[in-house]
Amino acid sequence: MLFLEWSSISRENGPSSLYELTVEERSQRGTCLANLLLTDIEDKDNLRLTFSISSLPGDFRKKWIVGEFVYISSSDRVSICNGTIVANDTKLVVEALTPISRYLTTNKHYHLDTIETMRHFQMNVMSIVRLMECNESSNCLRSIIVREHYPTSQRISPSQLKVILPFINSLSEPQRDAVIHSIKNTGYSLIKGMPGAGKTTVIAALVRSLVALGKSVLIACYTNSAVDNCLEKLNGHIRDDLILRIGTDSRAQEWSKKYCLKEKIKDIQSNDEKIASIRKIYSSSKIVAGTCISIQEHQIFKVHEKFDVCIVDEASLCLECTVIMSLLNCKSFVLVGDENQLTPLVKNKEAGERGMNISLFERLSMTKKGLHVINTQFRMNKVLCRVPSELFYEGEMRCATTHIENSVIKCNDWNPHIDSGDLGLSEKVCEKILSKRLEDSLIFIDMNNYICGEKVDVSLLNDSRSSNLAEATTAIGCLKLLLRFGVNPGDIGVITPFRNQMNTIRGLINDELVSLDKNNGKLNNVEVSTIDQFQGRDKKVIVFSTVYNYTGDNETCELLNSSRRMNVALTRAKNKLIIIGCAGSLRKLEIPSKVIGLINNIIPLK
Repeated sequence: MLFLEWSSISRENGPSSLYELTVEERSQRGTCLANLLLTDIEDKDNLRLTFSISSLPGDFRKKWIVGEFVYISSSDRVSICNGTIVANDTKLVVEALTPISRYLTTNKHYHLDTIETMRHFQMNVMSIVRLMECNESSNCLRSIIVREHYPTSQRISPSQLKVILPFINSLSEPQRDAVIHSIKNTGYSLIKGMPGAGKTTVIAALVRSLVALGKSVLIACYTNSAVDNCLEKLNGHIRDDLILRIGTDSRAQEWSKKYCLKEKIKDIQSNDEKIASIRKIYSSSKIVAGTCISIQEHQIFKVHEKFDVCIVDEASLCLECTVIMSLLNCKSFVLVGDENQLTPLVKNKEAGERGMNISLFERLSMTKKGLHVINTQFRMNKVLCRVPSELFYEGEMRCATTHIENSVIKCNDWNPHIDSGDLGLSEKVCEKILSKRLEDSLIFIDMNNYICGEKVDVSLLNDSRSSNLAEATTAIGCLKLLLRFGVNPGDIGVITPFRNQMNTIRGLINDELVSLDKNNGKLNNVEVSTIDQFQGRDKKVIVFSTVYNYTGDNETCELLNSSRRMNVALTRAKNKLIIIGCAGSLRKLEIPSKVIGLINNIIPLK
């Protein structure tokens, strides 16, 4: 399966894609920044290329981060040179590794591409090889993964309970039970946290409890942002010298760099002292945190004793082979996730059908052994909670407090006398969007094959290139209305299943920025993203563009008809969820049809 997956990835975004795909196709896939103006070339010790970022959306930095390896091409020459991004704040600066400056000229436009390398594939293969070795760690993990050896439970002594009480007293009862359950179990534990359940809070309480009990902890996450989220919960509660963040420093948030090795040894001059200090830091750190990828090849495991516990956050997103190396370096492990949300990303259809997209968390959860479920959530009000609870959690998801149950949007009241003719929304739609009534927290704006909207290209329904200009325009109208009536732009998010629709909405936002309306300038601070990129995050207000607009009988849409992706989409909003779509078209799809059947507020656009 691993080789099947690699063949698909390398074919789609390997080095050959620079030659086989157009700039437009690579841009649509999100792997290319096209037509960037080269403003400066600095050729001293290293060739540094400075590009203007004025044409890029504000959130481009989420993918194009410092440390990212890129290829630089022009319209007539592929891969002039390659290098790494060293700055991306007010300008994009690339330090070239192959200084072929004769093909680079200032005030000309160039393209920056990222491609998949063999590195991750090789590390995943090596993890499987390590799992097959004949030693205590590999034998123990194989007994769990292959032979389904179940965890056993031990009793917590009164003295241990006294030690951990300060760290769990402030938690909800299901959260407290999850921490205690994880400490009691030997072998492994599973924590299933429903959307908004406070999984990171539970992880932090568990880490603090384990360290207080004299245990060492390895924290492995799917993303760097999740690593920082875990460390943020520990910041100020555990001494800095006991925490080490491993991986590329440039991928850490500025405040968390104090946990990185480079920062810890920056004042040491002598190489011998540095080596001694590194060894001491590696061997004495009680908490080590990093991504599953960075952990796979790190040198710390040649020095540090085996960790007592490994905690894997976002475990339901991790490929099984990617998480193996982390688990081999610990005596027991805790997997934290939710198999009802997104699964590991697998591009090869055959590999997915054979089970590669089933995470270790999901496989072990099927047995129900060692599993603890946190069903109280701290995010959505009760109207927003009801739909995903009934559809995906058998009605088990609950609001944690009365305050959360009844929280509604905070904005100025709708005033029909204020000119809103430029929004493209009816007065009733405007009133519902700004309504502070709890029952209006979830609304569906029905495009109903709106005459100005184009039909979606059927051939694109099952990939990320589909877009719908009418829905994008309506989404912009909703954003302008919310901003005009006092909603903070940082509290609003726009999500869609399709990358091309995301780019269409971002393009319309850029068009609006040239307007003289001061509120339109705030649009640039509204986050626009795909559903997949938004997992684990939330906003007070979410605008969800479904895109699907097809009246045929035999077409489906895998992206929208995925219960897990729909679950993520429906559980990002705290106070208000505005869904935009064609109700007639969506009723032809199984999952969207069930969603529409549970929505009380379906309002025609006009």
